[in-house]
Amino acid sequence: MRSFLFLVFSLLFEVFAFATPSPEAKRQEQLIEIHINSSRSQPVVGTGFQITADIKNVSNQPIYLDPQFCVLSRPPEVQAGSGNLAGESGTFPTRPIGSVQTIAIAPGDSYRVVWLSDVAPDEPSPANSNVSTQQQNLTSPTPAVQFSKVAGSLRRQIIWELGFLLFTPGDYTMTVQVHYWTDPGFPPNQYRIAVGSAVMHVIAPQSVRRVRNGSAS
Repeated sequence: MRSFLFLVFSLLFEVFAFATPSPEAKRQEQLIEIHINSSRSQPVVGTGFQITADIKNVSNQPIYLDPQFCVLSRPPEVQAGSGNLAGESGTFPTRPIGSVQTIAIAPGDSYRVVWLSDVAPDEPSPANSNVSTQQQNLTSPTPAVQFSKVAGSLRRQIIWELGFLLFTPGDYTMTVQVHYWTDPGFPPNQYRIAVGSAVMHVIAPQSVRRVRNGSAS
């Protein structure tokens, strides 16, 4: 009888020991979830599509984020020129420029971080212009000036897109890495790290597709 009871207690102890996470396992559980999306169902390289990461607090305590530590890494193939292989810091849409950029996410809440893919650069301002920006805004441009601006914008966009002439359409992985804190003081070296990835099928711009189709015919 004693041997039987000893066996039962031994089995219960082993079951309890395996079912209960160790303190180390609990510490390693992620406190946030990252879900990555694109503003387009079909992203087009070089045309300024938006990438977002919904960060959800799945813990029972507030989580603190800083946009400079929410970093998107894109493959070099979908970046203009040499690209930024180190990644790009995100934007907190509810935090205006010049205000405090950090944010707290309450348990169960989510927050969306935003990145914008490469877009064609704006037209540079004339270096020798003596007219202030305010004066330019008060002056109504003539139709000829308006047409010139539109034509110049289209020309810059097409030249920009043709920079992706050798781009290979396909599936590309977008990765978001987030440093997050449980302490609102953001103490150095006391953060946790979470990583999320999503595969997106990215295609070439329409201008590039037309050039390719014309050269193939």
